[in-house]
Amino acid sequence: MPSLTRQVQNELSKFLSEGSIAIDATAGNGHDTAFLAEQTGDCGHVYAFDIQHQAIENTRNRLQELKLEQHVTLIKDSHEYLQTHIPANYQGQISVVMFNLGYLPGSDKHCVTSTESTLKALNQAISQLKPGGALSIMLYPGHEGGQEETNAVLNWGRNLLSPWKTRHIITAGPQWLLVTCSESVFS
Repeated sequence: MPSLTRQVQNELSKFLSEGSIAIDATAGNGHDTAFLAEQTGDCGHVYAFDIQHQAIENTRNRLQELKLEQHVTLIKDSHEYLQTHIPANYQGQISVVMFNLGYLPGSDKHCVTSTESTLKALNQAISQLKPGGALSIMLYPGHEGGQEETNAVLNWGRNLLSPWKTRHIITAGPQWLLVTCSESVFS
């Protein structure tokens, strides 16, 4: 069975094509940003957010190594302000938004995503999705504050009304929540 990361990428690739617009709400070391950039191609664009300078640099370096930086905008800001950074002509046109919550691997484990900013960001993220888009959230309950954030995000997902659909996958480590919508709810 493929790793959860591979399962997530396989599922999200169904929502992405050449020319898609996507958001990586937690750039980290750039793995998700690179995946999105590969999927959206030369005609697409990715907006990647992180509050840590090191994460932005790690992502920039990964993109440069893979020659994917041309169609990615790196934004050093909290994902809770994501809506203010997306150009008006792309609002409501986003194919995929990815969140990988917790902390930057290989860095200070005290600098973590917070429940409050994550919930604000999730509400903005679903408002940016186009009909048929997807919101992917990797949850890590094992670090300090992680279980609280995981519970809050899962509760947020349970409270989404139709036409939103959620799928929750639990593993021994991270958990994954996928949110999709087949029709426009923001017309």
